[in-house]
Amino acid sequence: MCEPEDFHSTNFLEVKTSNKDVAILNESTIQIGENTTVKVTSYHVGLCDLLFSVNKSNTTINMENNRIEVLLGKKSLNKAFVIILAILILVNNTGFGCKLEAALLWKTLKKPLPPAIGFVCQFGLMAPLSFGITHLWNLDPLYGIGLLTIGAAPGGGGSNIFAILLDADLELSITMSTISTFAALGMTPLWLHVLGTRILSRAKAHIPVKNVFISLATITIPVIFGMLITRFAPKVSKVASKYLKIFMLFSGCIFFTVLVYTNWYLIPLVNFKIISSCLALSASGYLLGGIIAWVCRQGRDKNITISIETGFQNVTMSLFLLNISLHHPESDLASLIPITYSLFGSVLPALAYVIYATKNLIENYRKKSAESDYQKVEAIGGSDSTVCSDIKDDDKRISDVELEKV
Repeated sequence: MCEPEDFHSTNFLEVKTSNKDVAILNESTIQIGENTTVKVTSYHVGLCDLLFSVNKSNTTINMENNRIEVLLGKKSLNKAFVIILAILILVNNTGFGCKLEAALLWKTLKKPLPPAIGFVCQFGLMAPLSFGITHLWNLDPLYGIGLLTIGAAPGGGGSNIFAILLDADLELSITMSTISTFAALGMTPLWLHVLGTRILSRAKAHIPVKNVFISLATITIPVIFGMLITRFAPKVSKVASKYLKIFMLFSGCIFFTVLVYTNWYLIPLVNFKIISSCLALSASGYLLGGIIAWVCRQGRDKNITISIETGFQNVTMSLFLLNISLHHPESDLASLIPITYSLFGSVLPALAYVIYATKNLIENYRKKSAESDYQKVEAIGGSDSTVCSDIKDDDKRISDVELEKV
């Protein structure tokens, strides 16, 4: 590392780390000897450099830096997370494929404008937006590649759930999810090559193209398998479709539980910049998708569907790609963005659902109150007519008695 003879006028070497949040030195000045030991205390997973310098004749001489990698001790957690993630992706997408019907897709594609708008918003906006946010927020290159893998990913399955909750166009949502899943085979590698290489070069990392296709294959192949089940084993498909919503809810709970548990050590790294960048990307997707659909006069249901499909990305694919492509701790740091996006990316549609559900509750309450008041008025009106009828009968009897007397 350092030879004593290189420094004739001093026996001391100044050392510091480039990132004190990752690791610090127990001593900032060390004595140079034949075997010099530098003691470092690490705080959390991450990367930093050891910066060596020496003062010689009132001149600071900087030496070659050495990289420190702080790794997670329990690597089995990472392996378990990747395996569970792959299983959930395979099963969920097979179930999604069972839900698809050729007639439904064909019916939606007969009016190609809404799916075309969705495709342009999905693959024409999200990747450039993630690249722009990376530079505007001045994100670390590894965080930037994490954000780009989200922007270049196809739509997520959760968009179909929000389409149901918001009474949007479910058929269009399913069609758009299907199109983006298969279109990602070309668009995701394209964006990662065009924009990703610029970010990865700064991070000194590399995502092999074959890993991109492996990640996409975990999505597309199960969907195709599910469609084949629908075609050749419709009874099995009906059973799978019947319990798909329950299983998606169950698997979603498992996913978030495993996600938080296995990546809990990354929580201290989450800061305002990371959260705001994820919110900015998701909000931009939802708003721009909705605005473009509104400009194209697609109507309320389709506007909401295109908006959701644009902003709701396939986070599981992004996580899987990063974990099989990057070494630790690079994959840990890059995965922090998809993890944060999975927690905060659905804030806007969830908020929209709360507003929509509250509005429906208020309208139903007012409607029931109006119906109750109307029934009370009818009841009062009915009793008044009965009283009038009784009075008329009494008057008639009196008149008859008077006539008999005469």
